[in-house]
Amino acid sequence: RLPFPCICGWNQKPRSPKESTTVGFDKTSNEAKQRWKEDGWATGLIIYEERNMAHSLDGSSMRVVSPTECERFLGFEPGWTNPGEKSSPGIGYQRRNAIGNAFAVPVVSRLLMALSLIVRGEGLSAFPSWADQDLAAPYRHDFLDDIFAEASFLAKGYEDLVSEFDSFLARFNFEKAKWFNKQYIAAADTNHLVSLLQASFEQNNIDSDTASFRKVVDLLKVRVTYLSDFLAQATYFFNDLTYEQVVKKHHKNFEKKIVNKWTQALYEQYLHLIENIEQFSDFTSHQLEQSIEPMIAEQKGQILPFFRLALSGEMGGPSIYDIMEVLGADETLKRLKEFVTFCKNYCSE
Repeated sequence: RLPFPCICGWNQKPRSPKESTTVGFDKTSNEAKQRWKEDGWATGLIIYEERNMAHSLDGSSMRVVSPTECERFLGFEPGWTNPGEKSSPGIGYQRRNAIGNAFAVPVVSRLLMALSLIVRGEGLSAFPSWADQDLAAPYRHDFLDDIFAEASFLAKGYEDLVSEFDSFLARFNFEKAKWFNKQYIAAADTNHLVSLLQASFEQNNIDSDTASFRKVVDLLKVRVTYLSDFLAQATYFFNDLTYEQVVKKHHKNFEKKIVNKWTQALYEQYLHLIENIEQFSDFTSHQLEQSIEPMIAEQKGQILPFFRLALSGEMGGPSIYDIMEVLGADETLKRLKEFVTFCKNYCSE
């Protein structure tokens, strides 16, 4: 038996250390190895290096730092890394190792607060008032969730900067981080996203206090990676299209799908289809699809790209019928008529 209580308690000293506790054996000092042995090889060897141990104020003694103390050092709740019944003999070392590889919660919280203040337009001048307060909020995951979405506004702007740090990227997969951000936004409550986006849209003279704005956010949240993507992808819902610019942007597809297939008969077919749409009393996405699909069954691959360019000026995006519902009957018909006329004149030149 040991002459003092070790981490394992008053237990019989084992005959040899567990393999999980021998990590770094060749690089560890003899003093640490002796302390490790005297403590019954209770946890990872490197924990017994003097620099990793807790020292008394007068420096006369030192001891091993417990996993719970490590958790508190980095701002985690006590027991955060304790798996409970799933504990293994080497769990103490594994917990310390996991904690040592983590970010300090208070530091990350303060950084996210600063980013949040920037996004809200309050500026860095407001940050010290946060930093001086001993807030409980930064330690709550729900508080971090609230401000993480706002902080993601800035993530895209830092992508080029981060790419310069090759050694950092060797350990950090930026594409995976973007995927997590995309999943976070897709799963977020639409009303919460609306509240986060209102300021940026208002700055671009887009009224965000409407039912149609909420529909747009709901449509696009599964398609964006960053919050800033909403504005870029939603522009055509709120602004008039300039078809000269649409053709310039998608010249190759416009030539292939519109110009090369343009005929007088097709022009008349577009006009007839628009006349039928004018008669629709129900302009919901589901009803539009049920009514239009049978009319274009034989030429769906040709007509839908025409509709998409006419209504959004893009070659991809949400369902064309969802776009029509959000735009409404008047705006949809207006754009279709203007694009038909534009295409007729363009192909006649």
